Amino acid sequence: MSLVFVGDHVTSSLMWLLDTEDGTFHHIDRPREERYAILSHVWQLTGEQSFQDLIALQLECRKRRSRFGFKWGFSIFAPTTSHCALIKASAKIRDCCALARRHGYRRVWIDSCCIDKTSSTELSEAINSMYEWYAAADVCFAFLEDVSDDHDPRLKDSKFRRSRWFTRGWTLQELIAPTVVMFLSKEWRLLGTKASLADLIEEITGIDRTILTHEKSIDRASVARRMSWASKRQTTREEDKAYSLMGIFGVNMPTIYGEGGNAFIRLQEEILKQVPDQSIFAWGPALRDDTMLYRNVDPNSITEDARYWQSRNLFAWSPDAFVNAGRVSSTSPESFQKQTGISFVLPTYAITSYGMRARLPLVPIQHSSAKTTYLALLACEDAEANLIALLLYPRPESTDRFFVGHYIGRPQVPPNSYYRIVSVSQSRLAELAKSAQTREVCIPYRPSPTAQRVPLVVPSMPSFRCPCDVVVPTWTIADIAKAGFITSVRGNNGVIHVMELTAPQNPALVLVSRHGTIHIRMGRCQCRGRFLSVSVTGTKSTSSKSSPPSLTETISASRSRCPKNDIPGGVTARCPSDHVASWTNACKDMTYETMRIRLSFSAWVDRADVYSLSIIISTLEAAQVEGQTLVNVRHDKMASTSDRTPSSFVKDDPAIDAPASSHDLLLGAFDPAKLHPMAGIEDKLDYLLLDDEKTTDLPGAGTPIPSRGWSDDLCYGTGTMYLSGLALGGVWGLREGARKPLAVSNARLRINSILNSVTRRGTFIGNSAGCLALVYNAFNSTIDHFRGKHDTYGSMAAGALTGALYKSTAGVKPALAAATVISGSAGIWSYVKRRV
Repeated sequence: MSLVFVGDHVTSSLMWLLDTEDGTFHHIDRPREERYAILSHVWQLTGEQSFQDLIALQLECRKRRSRFGFKWGFSIFAPTTSHCALIKASAKIRDCCALARRHGYRRVWIDSCCIDKTSSTELSEAINSMYEWYAAADVCFAFLEDVSDDHDPRLKDSKFRRSRWFTRGWTLQELIAPTVVMFLSKEWRLLGTKASLADLIEEITGIDRTILTHEKSIDRASVARRMSWASKRQTTREEDKAYSLMGIFGVNMPTIYGEGGNAFIRLQEEILKQVPDQSIFAWGPALRDDTMLYRNVDPNSITEDARYWQSRNLFAWSPDAFVNAGRVSSTSPESFQKQTGISFVLPTYAITSYGMRARLPLVPIQHSSAKTTYLALLACEDAEANLIALLLYPRPESTDRFFVGHYIGRPQVPPNSYYRIVSVSQSRLAELAKSAQTREVCIPYRPSPTAQRVPLVVPSMPSFRCPCDVVVPTWTIADIAKAGFITSVRGNNGVIHVMELTAPQNPALVLVSRHGTIHIRMGRCQCRGRFLSVSVTGTKSTSSKSSPPSLTETISASRSRCPKNDIPGGVTARCPSDHVASWTNACKDMTYETMRIRLSFSAWVDRADVYSLSIIISTLEAAQVEGQTLVNVRHDKMASTSDRTPSSFVKDDPAIDAPASSHDLLLGAFDPAKLHPMAGIEDKLDYLLLDDEKTTDLPGAGTPIPSRGWSDDLCYGTGTMYLSGLALGGVWGLREGARKPLAVSNARLRINSILNSVTRRGTFIGNSAGCLALVYNAFNSTIDHFRGKHDTYGSMAAGALTGALYKSTAGVKPALAAATVISGSAGIWSYVKRRV
């Protein structure tokens, strides 16, 4: 054994051990001949101190000791500086070393700081040897950082049961390999040992207690069962799901970080080479009732279904696939031959580019004249000692190539319509063995790199509703700049956020040129559809003598009636044609001076609430400019029948009076009608009158509690009733809990009693009141529908029906009393709403 430092360089080693006295490293070649403790823990999210960090601390200590005259192995300052590396280490390392010293260990191994992870060779060697290192340790300290020592680990909902330590992939081998495991709380106090808590750990992890205590070898557990232990565990790196299981199966392979899920495929290849256990194929959806197989096998198997692309191969894609294989056990060749009467031929597996070739006993299941499904009998059993078989479906291009899995019943009908393995009952096994033949088959053992791994998502038509985000691509801004405009986007990084409360008049984009300014306004329309509303206005600079150059005249975009066709989502447009959803192909053309402006919206990748805006500015031909006013007039008259004619800005009409000057504004002698952007063009526009804008005579209209019908009552009426019920029940529970007699006078018991009473009474009355409000609104809406109006009488009738239904099982008199009370309450509520 030699120390870590040789001169000023660090030597390479097989295994580094940390000295618990002075914090230096030692390397050893034979871990079985050393006495050391080992730590098992969950790494902190912020990271742990590494090998290089401790090396730096050790170098700093050496320099400090030499500065104080440490020479020839002796110094009066040596006792005070020998521990400096350990003093500056993290709290976890210091506490672990202190615990090891108390138990008489001079050496300790900690995975976070005893592996040089900058060396890929050393890291790979450590990962391949880690199971052996944990097995060779005298004791393993399992540090549970999220468990305190003030509770019983055996409680049903204890923190010990819910510790993250039991959910991590690496801690599986750290639990099984050591002979002695001491579970420590976050205060580094003993919670128990693996032997004393074996029954509890078996319940938490599913690992047999005889394997935990080393009474039975881990090799006696089937491959499928060992995989099931890791099925619910997580690792930070995907590759570690495979690397953390190498010791469990006694295999070794090089580590290649970056290969992703291919690591688990390589692990299964190595297991298949060294472990004669066919339960490695027994994963995925299992059919336990084999009688269904003969009644409902569907001949139209959909082998290319993207949902099951991972299940049709021999090898699993992850340990998660074995989550239901915990009770699968392997059988010996002799037992298999005794059960089936078939001579068991020791299988040989050959991996080719087409798949894995093997000789397996096949049983044909003829269910149509053209197609045959096969059962490949495996030497493994389920919990009821029924033999397990793979369900094979022949590929159409070859007779000896198969996929794994088949539909039982109608294809794609849940639940559990697709199965991969079948449990063959003992009664049917003898019948199947008569027609069994050992054949060579070729089955894909891993997913093809070019296979479609995710079902194609067909995007639906965008609905253009708010809230949403509108993205203005940078290339659009560059094209606008070429047309002579400077673009200003009211958003971050070219993204315009349109919220629920964003007004339609919100100027989202401003295009400025020397001829004028164009405002593109976006917001949520005030109608119920929550549609994205877009309008465009323009201003041009004026140089009139009677007005200063700073004044501008506003030219507003013309508005036509919204077409009465259905827009995406099945909602009929209610507002003018500002709705992007009502535009043809979400695109609209507008003209300004001698330019045409095209706004085009589209879905942004696969997000349903993000849209892309494209703005194209082009120059109009001379003929189009001369006939522009005529086009505008025609578009206004024909808007209800066609929306393919481009809408445009209305040019200033000579018939309209000149706009007010600055002199008129300053003196106050002006006509307000002249200031309106649409003054003088009323006869050229069709106005759409909306029912939602009318003032109604419904109860509460125009008051602080407006109501347009039962839908508004449902919103705040039900909520008010529910919250009132919660408050009333809470007061009742508070009074009941405070007065409830207790066997022992204790403040904590009194608080617990009050909280229990408040929770019980509050939820009961709150839920009851909320249900009554829902039923009341259902009756109220039905009555309003048939009567054609919403008033106090309808509300009282709904209250009477609600009360009668509430007490209908108690008798006639209670029902009448309840009807009277709730009907009167509804009448009072309606009167209050009218008078507020």
